[in-house]
Amino acid sequence: MSMAANTTGSTWLPGPLMAADQKEEIRQRNDIVEVISDYVALKRAGSEFQGLCPFHKEKTPSFTVSREKQVFHCFGCNVGGDVFDFIMRHDALDFVQAARKLAERVNLRFEVSGDHAARRSERERILEINAMVSRWYHEALGQAPEAAGARAYLARRGIDDATAERFQLGYSLDSWDALLNRLRRARVTPEEGVKAGLVSRRREGTGHFDWFRGRLMFPIWDVSGNVVGFGGRALKDESAKYVNTAETPVFSKGDLLYALNLAARDISAQGEVILVEGYMDTIALHQHGITNAVATMGTAVTPRSGSTLARYAKTIVAAFDGDSAGMAAVVRGATIFQEQEIKVRIVEMPAGKDPDDWVREAGPEAFQQAVRDAVSLIDYRLNRAVREQPAGSAKITAEMVRQVVPILCDLRSEIEREEQIGRLAVRWCHPDLGRVQQAEAAIRHEVRQALRRPTRPQGRSPQASGQQAPPLRPQGPRPVPGYVRAEHELLSAMLHETKAARYVKEHLALDEWADDTCRAAAAALFAHLGGLVQTDVGKVVADAENTEAKALLSRLALEPPAMATTETRLAERIELIRDRARRKRWEEVRAEVNTRLAAGTLSGEDPLHQEYQELARHFRQGVKYSE
Repeated sequence: MSMAANTTGSTWLPGPLMAADQKEEIRQRNDIVEVISDYVALKRAGSEFQGLCPFHKEKTPSFTVSREKQVFHCFGCNVGGDVFDFIMRHDALDFVQAARKLAERVNLRFEVSGDHAARRSERERILEINAMVSRWYHEALGQAPEAAGARAYLARRGIDDATAERFQLGYSLDSWDALLNRLRRARVTPEEGVKAGLVSRRREGTGHFDWFRGRLMFPIWDVSGNVVGFGGRALKDESAKYVNTAETPVFSKGDLLYALNLAARDISAQGEVILVEGYMDTIALHQHGITNAVATMGTAVTPRSGSTLARYAKTIVAAFDGDSAGMAAVVRGATIFQEQEIKVRIVEMPAGKDPDDWVREAGPEAFQQAVRDAVSLIDYRLNRAVREQPAGSAKITAEMVRQVVPILCDLRSEIEREEQIGRLAVRWCHPDLGRVQQAEAAIRHEVRQALRRPTRPQGRSPQASGQQAPPLRPQGPRPVPGYVRAEHELLSAMLHETKAARYVKEHLALDEWADDTCRAAAAALFAHLGGLVQTDVGKVVADAENTEAKALLSRLALEPPAMATTETRLAERIELIRDRARRKRWEEVRAEVNTRLAAGTLSGEDPLHQEYQELARHFRQGVKYSE
């Protein structure tokens, strides 16, 4: 299975894969400024360094790196962490892959233990075989007489030599054993060929045969540029026009995006990715200068591929045939995109055209204009749902409402939902204002009813299921509750002064921290206090539990202290946090008291009544509190 990075949830945890001391040695040997300078043009700004963020599009630098603290943070998109986090996010690697890359950078021996080392060895062998076979296929396309048909096909499709070279296009000889024999000469066993998905076992008897025969070959890379598999297009009449490598330890079709390794930098720079369905669509767009295009591998949009895209851009522009399986998959993937907080827009494709045809016939500017004119996914879905209903229909039918309710329920924003309800009502009933209002009320009623049901139609709401993806980039300033501000101020004090950290640890237990991210950040700080005179901020960030805590810690570490770190100030913030817990309990107790009073089951000696009196006295004293 492919090893895509997991940068949206938990990060490295101590365990059997890699020793903690090895991780720390890799971190200390890789100066974060030097590492990031290989990717970002950094300029000194006081004691720190700044540059344009590689994770979102910006004109004014908001990306800051500290050599002293060995952390980075972007104040524009709120991404932050240590050197491992940067490599994981930028190169879309998992922790072990990032650690290996950093170890190799400083010529440090990298070791993983036990079964993981064996799996790593198998993975590396498959990648080695794939790279070798990719070269052979590419050589065959350019040199083999049998590849004349493949070369003619590329010429008809307008693919020039430079593009064929960039995408390392190839040709598999139309033979049952040409590759098998060449692998043997290269000391690759048939079983290794089977594991790589290049060779198959015969169903009857013994022996093996080449999986790809007489096809135009497309090497498929992971984001690091390793060949993990192949796609092959038939050049003659075949039952299967395209075949891919079977699932292998390095190839999982649903988790990959074709040409992401070539497009990643331009996607990050533009903040937008163009998603197409096929190899040739991607290749044609790149050849015409549209280099932020990638293709799905198959029709499904998986949570993993959605997560991968979210690392590079927050806007996807889907350019699929409207009636294709791929477009249906994008619509089905609406919840996945919402959970990743990715905006999706849809290009309205000309009938019978795909991006390859369009860009060759109309030119890149026409295609780019269509990208600029792309409609939102919700508008696209609603348009398709009501396209059979003409404007100004005689009446609003139950079927019309039934078609749009599940789509409206998928909207998280009530404001956006109301806007869409208003547009639908106008579309159906204009210019009769009375009927417009009636239609709004009818749709709104059905939507509210659907949202109250335990199981909503057409899938479930991420909100209703309790799922909430951490945003990569905030969509705008959100008010911070007072107790969270207090926790941020405590964390800031703890990062800048070890004495403050010890005071907070002594007076505020971890389970008293109200905000989950702040609690995880506090846990990382508490774990590294020990006998240190000064907190090692880089190590704290490195070992924080999740990416949200890392981002918070890196931001607070690079900002000036949020307050004077006197014991009086610290005690005030601790009291604010505790008071929030009291207020929550106060609301619970009041509700229970009212219920018991109504039922006549509450007496003055009841512990609940006594707790009520104590909390009432507390709040009448005017304790300051801000939600």
